[in-house]
Amino acid sequence: MKDRTARLLSELVFAEFPISMKALSEQFQLSARTMRNEINEVNDYLQQQKLPLVHSLRGKGMKLELNRKEKEQVYVLLDADKKTEVLRREERILDLILAIALSKDKIFYFIKKKNIKFQKAL
Repeated sequence: MKDRTARLLSELVFAEFPISMKALSEQFQLSARTMRNEINEVNDYLQQQKLPLVHSLRGKGMKLELNRKEKEQVYVLLDADKKTEVLRREERILDLILAIALSKDKIFYFIKKKNIKFQKAL
């Protein structure tokens, strides 16, 4: 799951009241169409996990209704996704710069490269 999709899911889990599409679009700085696509991705993920889906309440916004046990399940799933997350290009560069700057030992890129998970497409 993309970081943005995970943040959206987290936002919807924490929300006590429906969140308007406009508010979500502004918060994530996305167009309404892109936000709808993100919500569809969240729903696909929730469906795979056999959890309730995000639904629209006419005139109010988007709502994800989960009980306590389901919320805990989502938190565990989100945490597991973070552990398998790969580094983006900027993060790899920062990691390399910090390793060079702070290491007492020599840093070899080809060795460092073996230890980094790459994300080929953003």
